[in-house]
Amino acid sequence: MMENKVFMSFTFYSTILILKMYVVAIITGQVRLRKKAFANPEDALRNGGLQYYREDPDVERCRRAHRNDMENIFPFLFLGAIYSLLDPSPAVARIHFFIFCMGRIVHTIAYLLQLKAPTRSVAYSVAQLPCFSMALQILLATTPYWWCQQDLEGLRTFQLPPEGEGLSARGAGKEDAVTARCLCKSFWMGITRLASMRAGKCELCFVSLPWQPMPMTI
Repeated sequence: MMENKVFMSFTFYSTILILKMYVVAIITGQVRLRKKAFANPEDALRNGGLQYYREDPDVERCRRAHRNDMENIFPFLFLGAIYSLLDPSPAVARIHFFIFCMGRIVHTIAYLLQLKAPTRSVAYSVAQLPCFSMALQILLATTPYWWCQQDLEGLRTFQLPPEGEGLSARGAGKEDAVTARCLCKSFWMGITRLASMRAGKCELCFVSLPWQPMPMTI
């Protein structure tokens, strides 16, 4: 794992983001003390009385910034870790991680310093772009394994469709262009589809199999 340049880059930017979340948490605590607005009565009693058991707009702003971090950084940690295993281009991966990291940093600064709109919204939106990109690439890489579950027995055994089943024989009579039914079961939109076999390769799951199809006769 340590030899994976993409994963190391992901680890670097993830650590920066986690440290940023710690900083926001510390800032929240300091603002509470300065504003004397405590979330727990025992803390208020220790710092002047129950009258300080209250909410404060500045404290709530810090809390919202921290909550927004958790809602976005935690999914990034999952997506980035899986994305790193797909062997993407290191340069492209770094761009993904850098954009997200900088977007979240700008978002937090805009939130805490109350910068003029739409600074915060733009930073949020820009940071979402690499997440959507990674999620899409993960789906494209893993979808075949989700909707085409190859039966282990189907790796060795294939059946010709029964007569009248509706599968056509493309180029019937030619041994290199026959149609057979793969025993793998594919579910898509709730419909069970039949995979066609030509020249020993399943056209649905694209698995080359050690099986020579027999000519189909009509």
